[in-house]
Amino acid sequence: MKRTYKNNVRIMNESRDYFKSLLKEQTANINVFYCPCSMWDGTNCNSPQGHQVHVDGVSGAGLSAGDVISVLNPNQPNSGVSLSSQQDPFVVLSTSPSTNPMAGYEVIPNPDGCPYVPCDLVTFQNTMTPHLQTAPQQFIQQLVNNWIPMFHGKYFNHPRACEFLNKRLQINQDNLAQKQAAGTHPQWQAMLTAKIAAIQAIIAECC
Repeated sequence: MKRTYKNNVRIMNESRDYFKSLLKEQTANINVFYCPCSMWDGTNCNSPQGHQVHVDGVSGAGLSAGDVISVLNPNQPNSGVSLSSQQDPFVVLSTSPSTNPMAGYEVIPNPDGCPYVPCDLVTFQNTMTPHLQTAPQQFIQQLVNNWIPMFHGKYFNHPRACEFLNKRLQINQDNLAQKQAAGTHPQWQAMLTAKIAAIQAIIAECC
């Protein structure tokens, strides 16, 4: 009885060791390519000196594009990539076995876990202007030339930029609803409708 028990334990241990070695073999050679959050613009890693970092299988196992990680001791960091910090972690761009070429990058606009990077003024202008063009003619120039830069400045300097955009959206929607209920200021209603569409578009683009 004791001999049978010992044999069973030995077989279980051998099986466990075998599967552990098999798992290690399967995950040992994984390349993980990632970019500091501060250099990732949603499509490209804007690092002047390179951005690919190889980590070993233990660190790379289970990671996928879009994950945000803190890498304290990367095996082979390129000269252009510093170690990550709480303020600037890395976003994973792709993973692939070391025997295969690097997988293509995915478009990851605002990875969860990356510090938020606000959109620039050009993005605001390109995104919002087409919607503002639907406002009554007398409002368009003021909205495009004055309101967009002012609105972007408030957004850019706000500590919770996306919260600011959503609050402004709600204010404009409430203002429009009041004027519609009262049946007054049809030109202002049309202008507010254009502003609401523009704000919704920039929220979709930047948040």
